[in-house]
Amino acid sequence: SEARAVIAWSEVTEEVNKISDDLPALDYRFSVSGDSDELGQGWLDLEGLMIDQPDEFAAVKSHRDDMAILAYTSGTTGNPKAVVHSHGWGYAHLRITSPQWLDIKETDTVWATAAPGWQK
Repeated sequence: SEARAVIAWSEVTEEVNKISDDLPALDYRFSVSGDSDELGQGWLDLEGLMIDQPDEFAAVKSHRDDMAILAYTSGTTGNPKAVVHSHGWGYAHLRITSPQWLDIKETDTVWATAAPGWQK
């Protein structure tokens, strides 16, 4: 892998450490939801780093064709692959998914039970 960073639950950071020889480009390791005093060597407490950050930030100009997110496929035909989603895709996805697929109205309350990383 040419991954440069990983974000992992504190309970599984040891699993990442076990494969660190296969991740030579890995420069950043962020741990989430753990005791910052018990972080392993090389791991940063992501939540701790965010505490002192401002609540507001300056928006960056973007174009609909600019990359917004990098999602990974489930790997049904092989290894998972990165898929680029543009800002235009995100807007179109929200405009189509909510009213057309899910019949969500502006006044509805939605409880999403899917995991945060789940992609459609």
